[in-house]
Amino acid sequence: MTMMESSLPDAPDLDPGQSAVLIAGCGYVGMRLGVREVTDGRRVVATTRNGKRFSELAALGFEPCAADLDAGPSERLEAAASDADVHYLVPPPGSGEADPRAERFLTSLGEARPRKLVLLSTTGVYGDCAGAWIDETAPLNPQTARARRRCDAETRFRAWAGRHQVPLAVLRVAGIYGPGRLPRARLERGEPVLDPGESPYSNRIHADDLVQVCRAAARSGQDYRVYNVADGSPSNMSDYLFRVADALGLPRPPTLSRSEAEQTLSAGMLSYLNESKRIDNTRLREELGVTLHFPDLDTGLRNAAGRAVPPGGTPQLVVCINRRMDDNKPSCAARGSEALASLLAAEIARRGLAAELREVYCLGRCEHGPNLRITPGGKTYRGVDGEAVEEILKDLAAVCEAQARLR
Repeated sequence: MTMMESSLPDAPDLDPGQSAVLIAGCGYVGMRLGVREVTDGRRVVATTRNGKRFSELAALGFEPCAADLDAGPSERLEAAASDADVHYLVPPPGSGEADPRAERFLTSLGEARPRKLVLLSTTGVYGDCAGAWIDETAPLNPQTARARRRCDAETRFRAWAGRHQVPLAVLRVAGIYGPGRLPRARLERGEPVLDPGESPYSNRIHADDLVQVCRAAARSGQDYRVYNVADGSPSNMSDYLFRVADALGLPRPPTLSRSEAEQTLSAGMLSYLNESKRIDNTRLREELGVTLHFPDLDTGLRNAAGRAVPPGGTPQLVVCINRRMDDNKPSCAARGSEALASLLAAEIARRGLAAELREVYCLGRCEHGPNLRITPGGKTYRGVDGEAVEEILKDLAAVCEAQARLR
């Protein structure tokens, strides 16, 4: 165990009978994925190497687990991965041609047997294809160190899954965009782009559609299967940046010829311009049965450039107001939940919380009412009285703040 890990809470003790999800690398996509799973009532363990993020993850209903894969394997992950859907979203290091983080993660699993492993890779492993349509049978031809690191991770995961007989799905993901994930800063700086007539094909996927695919791959994907993840509507890179600028109400960037770009743009940017391919997503649609919410850039940008509702929807404070016909039997309403709901609704409005109060007629355990629950987050309160109002509203505010970061 590393020094960093020893200063953070222990890994959660998972109930073997409870449906669990482990998200390794809980960043932009991982948080959106976790919220969807928590909203469906699943138990979500999310790794982070930053102890300051524990409260943020907990507010969304996740169980934070400390893991720093740069420091070495983490003994905390074995229990969390056992019989769980495991999503590995950790990016490779920024240099080199191998992915030691992937190797340390797999070592960390020990004797655990996940129900399914889902690995996020990249369409960059195909290299330059001169604009051709590419499906999952295309040979790998990584032409940058960045893509070779992803190939290395695929190889390591495939070998581990084969040795341990654990089902694996590899998702080769195109460029990810979504709310808060658009190149606004680049456009505001007015950085030039390649002339559209010389610009290569590029591919993309909306973050919330990627979440759909992750969940489908964990539940129904074939074993040891690769899936291309793109919206199936490629365009050239310059057209993408023009349309993002239009959606954000910003000026379109200036253009450069290819020869001018080679003298002006960074080596990293040129590496993207040296690859052109169109990603076929037939297997994604037909085998996983995924219907994309954002099958083209126009629909995706309307969501990403606006004030999108975060995954899981608006936070809600759910209050049971059930009253039994026989008031001698326990019920939430007989113990004052209706008045409590009115008080909480008024406080939500007074404090300007971006949340709703919803009244329902059963949250179970009537004998312990009044019963309340926050969603997403899943935190449940039993036997609530007026003294608990401040604590509940504080927890609700934390969920609202965490959800706002997903917009």
